[in-house]
Amino acid sequence: MDMAVAMGVGLQMVVLLFVGLVAEKAARHASDEQGKRHAAAEALRQSNERLALSNAQTQRQTREVRLMAEMGRMLQASAAREDLFEVIGSYARELFPAESGALYIYSASRDDLDAAVTWGGFPAEASQRRFAPGECWALRQGQAYHQDAAHAGVHCPHVKDLQAGHYLCVPLMAHGETLGVLHLRFSEAEAGAASATGARTIESLSSLAASVAEYVALAIANQQLRDTLRNQAIRDQLTGLFNRRYAEETLARELQRAARKQTPVSLIFLDLDHFKLINDTYGHDAGDVVLQKAGIFLKTRTRGHDVACRYGGEEFLLVMPDASLEVARQRAEVLREGIRTLGVVHKTQALTITASFGVAAFPDSGADRDQLLKAVDTALYEAKSTGRNRVVTANPVTSVPAALT
Repeated sequence: MDMAVAMGVGLQMVVLLFVGLVAEKAARHASDEQGKRHAAAEALRQSNERLALSNAQTQRQTREVRLMAEMGRMLQASAAREDLFEVIGSYARELFPAESGALYIYSASRDDLDAAVTWGGFPAEASQRRFAPGECWALRQGQAYHQDAAHAGVHCPHVKDLQAGHYLCVPLMAHGETLGVLHLRFSEAEAGAASATGARTIESLSSLAASVAEYVALAIANQQLRDTLRNQAIRDQLTGLFNRRYAEETLARELQRAARKQTPVSLIFLDLDHFKLINDTYGHDAGDVVLQKAGIFLKTRTRGHDVACRYGGEEFLLVMPDASLEVARQRAEVLREGIRTLGVVHKTQALTITASFGVAAFPDSGADRDQLLKAVDTALYEAKSTGRNRVVTANPVTSVPAALT
């Protein structure tokens, strides 16, 4: 009896132990399955985040490529320097919406750089809008320079009062010449951006800035080349004044405008007296010095909207919009006296020069370009044939059409 009870108890214990083992195994299996499901869910979440980040980066890069292409087309279509800077400013705000920045361009003397374009709340202080080339490490090294203003390091002296955040300077270089620098200042969020946040990193922004700098530098270089070629086409090389072709084009344009608005246009035509004698006596070098001095004198003694031209040889023409015949005559007298007292020295030899002047005006002296040029030429001939060093005004025409044809 006791043996049977003992066996029964032992059997129950074996059954309980077996059930416990089965239950434990089932629990471990369930836990493993749950862990696998959690791991799979986490992997899926991370994959979705990476996909979303990749999509965001792709969309951003696509947008940047589109904006860069648009900017390139607009830069190519920009005829004037002001147009270039307007385009650059507009697209810089689109390409760098979270950054502040400036585009610095060398001055004509190349002694300093001025901020031609700014965006993103860039400081307005004059000390941050102009600096010397030696104050930028990017210009000194000829390559992009990136620093963290919050940490010790070699900083660009032109970056002032920046307590925290990164900044980047990228030289504008084209055709072997440095034209300026693109300067960007990044926010703290961008400076510490992690790749999982979707924010643009310093590296990606630096790459974009390098591309923008390349586009901008090429556009500025091409615009400068166009200006140079245009100046060569319309300027007299010796005197720096406009040439005959430009004078006649300007006169035709101003006459059309004057006819519409019923306003005068005057011409002053002058010829240096005894110029051939100067060449024969002192040589052509002396003649060139005289022409250069006369050109400088005329350029500095005319109104801002007047056009001074070397018409040919020792002849000069001034086109004076909105000036009456009497105003032009008075101006010619001032110029005549100024040339008479103009000190010209060639190889220690003082040269005394004088000039004869003819003056004509629309509509008093002629109704179109040809009539006006003939009238002023006739007046000049009279001034030279009656003693030189004098001013003669053209005779008025008997009838003038109401408008040019």
